[in-house]
Amino acid sequence: MASAPESPQQAAVARAGRTGRRAGLAVYLSFLAYMVIVGFATFIAGVFFPRVPPDDGVACDQVRTELAVSLRAIAAATVAESDSSPASTSYVAWDERYEAHRRRCDEDPRFRELETLRHRVETRMQRFTQETRTAFRRVLDTHADAETSR
Repeated sequence: MASAPESPQQAAVARAGRTGRRAGLAVYLSFLAYMVIVGFATFIAGVFFPRVPPDDGVACDQVRTELAVSLRAIAAATVAESDSSPASTSYVAWDERYEAHRRRCDEDPRFRELETLRHRVETRMQRFTQETRTAFRRVLDTHADAETSR
């Protein structure tokens, strides 16, 4: 144990130090408890109660066709806007629609293949966008260099 403070000023400094440590520890523990509670609540809700939109009762063949056409549209939009990143929000909407019908239509192997197709399309569009963006930058930089050399 530390020896008794020699002066009233040293005693005040020691008290302030203890109070500051206690306050800092209380704030840290409160933050830690909040993060643990929110983290577990979010994890449990996401695992055991996933947010899935309702199944609208459409036939599996029709849903499969609509989802495939939607993937083509996403890919076409990505190619048309080759200088920007792929629209990941389009994939979120697609995933929600797929999940809504997956349980009912999972017996159809063609429907199950849609998920694989979706990931292939997203991966290829990301690669296409990266390569195209690089090519555009190279061409535009070359064009800018030619303009400045004149």
